[in-house]
Amino acid sequence: MISKSDKYKTPQAESVRQTIAFNLKRLRKNANLTQQELANKVASVLNWSHFTFQQIQKYEKIHNDYGIKGNKINAVVLDALAKSLNVPHEEFYKACEYSMPIVIPTKTGIAVNG
Repeated sequence: MISKSDKYKTPQAESVRQTIAFNLKRLRKNANLTQQELANKVASVLNWSHFTFQQIQKYEKIHNDYGIKGNKINAVVLDALAKSLNVPHEEFYKACEYSMPIVIPTKTGIAVNG
């Protein structure tokens, strides 16, 4: 039986997380925003008193539970990011314009495709 914590650690889920992380960074840079500026916008959208650039930094890291770690983005924050960047949600799911390596976990380590 798959544990609840491992339920979403599939190569497909990791690929989606990598795409979102890559696109978040791309969209932020296209908007000419620093991580701190985006964090301030997200805090404003969410009506939170505090949202740090470190959170944006972790969201932008490529997600791979077998290597590089980053924070998973929940739906509320993803919505706030889309509003802060003035882009539709679909922008976070767009395939990369170039072939980005996909890290695939294996029983003996990791395999890199690309």
